[in-house]
Amino acid sequence: MDSYAILSDAELLSLLKEDDALAFEAIYSKYWRTLYLSSFSVLRDEDACSDIIQELFIWLWTYKATVKIDNLKAYLSAAVKFKVANYIKANKTHDRLYIYYAASSSEKYANSVEDEMELRELKIMVEQAVKRLPAKCRKIYHLSRNEGFSNKQISAQLNLSVKTVENQLTIALRRIRNALKSFFILLSIILVSIFIGK
Repeated sequence: MDSYAILSDAELLSLLKEDDALAFEAIYSKYWRTLYLSSFSVLRDEDACSDIIQELFIWLWTYKATVKIDNLKAYLSAAVKFKVANYIKANKTHDRLYIYYAASSSEKYANSVEDEMELRELKIMVEQAVKRLPAKCRKIYHLSRNEGFSNKQISAQLNLSVKTVENQLTIALRRIRNALKSFFILLSIILVSIFIGK
């Protein structure tokens, strides 16, 4: 296995196409952590990210003989972003995680200049959507997402029922999600283009 660690990606891919399991293990060892961190920086969900990386490498092994890869690192990076985008679209509840992540100071988790640019753009869009919320809705969202208040604490501070707080947060998240639809659609188109083009 140690001898495989010094091989180039092109050499590993060539061996992989010949059903070399050690080449596959070398690729996995070389890239799984980077790919995991890339997905975790967005989803913040260990189980979901582990599943995504596992599915990606299962796919790579299954289609190793037919898939055309010119740049392994770029291909895997685009593939994991594609899977993350699909996961976000398929799991509505994770829109909230994406929104919260974009609204917080999480640029430190970005893995590249491109990631930072995407995060800044997404954060700006979230901030603009928040500014368009009704005053009470905006205040509740701020206390929940930026100050870390629980629904019960917000209820006590603003003299509102917990149910009202929950309803206002639902409205805020729905409006922000709707405002981000164009971003998600554009991101998906870009990722699909990258993924297919490799």
